[in-house]
Amino acid sequence: MGIINSSFYNISTFLSQHKYFIPEYQRGYSWEEEQLTDFWQDLLQLIKDNDLANHFLGQVVVHYDRDQKKWFIIDGQQRTSTSVIFLDVLRSILFEISDDYNIEEANDDASDITTSLIGRFTEKKQAQKLVLGDVDRKIFENIIQKKSHKNIEEINEKNLKPSELLILKARKYFTQQISNYINSSKSPEEKYELLNELYETFTKSFQVMYIETDEINEAFIIFETLNARGKELETSDLLKNHIFRHSNHKLNLVKKDWDRTIENLNNVDPTKFIRHYWNSKYEFTREKDLYKKIKRHVDTPKKVENLTNDLLSLSELYTSLNSPDDNTYYQNSELNERINEINNLGASSFFPIILALESEHYSEDDINKVLSKIESLIVRNFIVSGKVANKYEIEFSKIAFDISQQQYHSCKDILTDLNKNIINDEEFVNNFKTFTTKKTKVIRYLLRKINNYSNKETLIRNENNNIHIEHIMPKKIDKWDVPEDIHDEYLWRLGNLTLLGQEYNKKATNSTFDKKCIIYQNSNIPMTKYLVNYKTWTEKDISDRQEKFSNLALKIWNKIL
Repeated sequence: MGIINSSFYNISTFLSQHKYFIPEYQRGYSWEEEQLTDFWQDLLQLIKDNDLANHFLGQVVVHYDRDQKKWFIIDGQQRTSTSVIFLDVLRSILFEISDDYNIEEANDDASDITTSLIGRFTEKKQAQKLVLGDVDRKIFENIIQKKSHKNIEEINEKNLKPSELLILKARKYFTQQISNYINSSKSPEEKYELLNELYETFTKSFQVMYIETDEINEAFIIFETLNARGKELETSDLLKNHIFRHSNHKLNLVKKDWDRTIENLNNVDPTKFIRHYWNSKYEFTREKDLYKKIKRHVDTPKKVENLTNDLLSLSELYTSLNSPDDNTYYQNSELNERINEINNLGASSFFPIILALESEHYSEDDINKVLSKIESLIVRNFIVSGKVANKYEIEFSKIAFDISQQQYHSCKDILTDLNKNIINDEEFVNNFKTFTTKKTKVIRYLLRKINNYSNKETLIRNENNNIHIEHIMPKKIDKWDVPEDIHDEYLWRLGNLTLLGQEYNKKATNSTFDKKCIIYQNSNIPMTKYLVNYKTWTEKDISDRQEKFSNLALKIWNKIL
C-alpha cells in the first residue's frame, strides 16, 4: 500500500500509540555524552526561552508489518531509546520525591510515565512500549523498563558490551543532570515543580516527524531519502541499509557477515575499506560516487551475499594494512615487516592492489614482490620527489582491477606495470641529494633502511623505540660557528641526520662536533659510528654524506624486475 501515516507527533503521542520493535539487524545503542548533552541542553533551552514552542528531535521511520501486526523502527532507534531512558530517570526521581515527601502529584506523573510512555514490565507482564533487538534487550529491560532499579549499582561494567555500557552511562548521565537541576531548589514542592516542568516540556514540546509505511522496501527508501543528503550518515551506513533491504530471505546471514566485518575492522573507517575493496574489483570510483555505484550494481540477494562475503574475507587483511604496530596477518615475516614499513610512510592508495592479490589467491611471495615494488614507488615518487599520491590512485585502481579480471599472466607482469609509474634513476638521485624533511617517521624509515642495507649484523628494527633521530649539526648552534642561513638550509637535510641510542642522544644534543664524535664512537649503529671518519662537519660534509646515501638509495629502492 505504501505510506500509511505521515505526521508531526510530540513524544507523548509517538510513544503511547504503539508498541515498537527494533529490528534485529539494527546496531546497538550508540549515543555518547556529546549527543546526550545536546539532548539535555535542547530541553533546557526550550524551558528557558519563551519564544520557542517546540523542538524537533528528528524523524522516525516505522514499518508496520501486517503479517506480524508489529511496528518496527527503521530509522530513529537512537532518539527513541534515549527518550525512554530519559523518561525512566524522570520516573525514578518522581517516585523518590513522592516517597520521601508524600507528594501525590509526583506519584501520579511517575505512574503516567509507566503506563503510557514506557509500559509496564515485570516478570509476569511484558507490556513495554519499546522492545530492543537482542544485542541490548536484556539490559534495557532490567535497568530502564523495570520500575525497580535496586541492582543498578551492582552491575559489573567490565562484563558489558559497548552498547550496553552506553545505555548504563546514558542513564547515569541523565540522573546526574536532573539531580543537579532540581537540587538548587530548597523545598520538595519546588523540586517537584521543576520535575513536572521537565516532564511536560519534554513530552509535549519535543517533536518527531513520524512516517509509517506497511511496505518494508518503502521504509528503506524513505530512510535513504531522508539521510542521503545529510552529513550524519556515512556511506557505510547507507550501504548497510541498502544491502539489508535487498537481502530478502538471506537477511540473517547478511547481517551476521556485516557485523563480523565491522567487528574485524575495529576502529578502521568502514567507508574507506568498502571503497578500496570496490576499487580492487571494479572501475575507479571516488567516495562521493561510491554509494550510487554500489546501489546500482548490488541489487539482488545473491549480489548482496557475494558482497558481504567478500568484505568479511578481506576485513582482517585490511585492518592489518592500517595497523603498523600490530600486523601479523601473513605467515611471511618479511611481508608483514614490509607492510609495517609502508604504513609508517602514511601511504594507502595502493591498498586495492593488495586486496585484489589476496582475492585472487596470489602467493605471499608474489604479494611481497609486488609490495616491494610499491614501496620503491612510494619512496621515489611520493616521499623524495614530492609527487602527489592522489594522481596515482587511479593507476593503482586500474592495476587492481586488471588483477581481479585476471588480465595478468604472472606476477612479473604486475611488476612491469608498476615500474612504468616509477620515476627514473637520474631524477630520483638528483632529488635525493637535496632531500629535506621534518617528518620523523620518514626520517627514521630512510635512515634505518640505509643503515640496514650495508650492515646486516646490526639491523635496526622498526619497533625499536629506543633509537632516536640525532641532528649532527644541532638545532641550537651556540657552540657552532655556522651562519644562520646555512643552519636553516642544512639542519633537516638527511645527510645531517643519523640514528642514536636514547642514552647517547641526550649527551650529544648540543655538543661540538668533536665531542659528539666521542659519543658516536661508542654507538652500535654503523652509520653513526662511521661519522668519526669526518674531521669537520660543514655544509660540504653534509652534502657529501647525503650523496653517498643517494647512491645507496638507488640500490635499496630500485627498478629492477
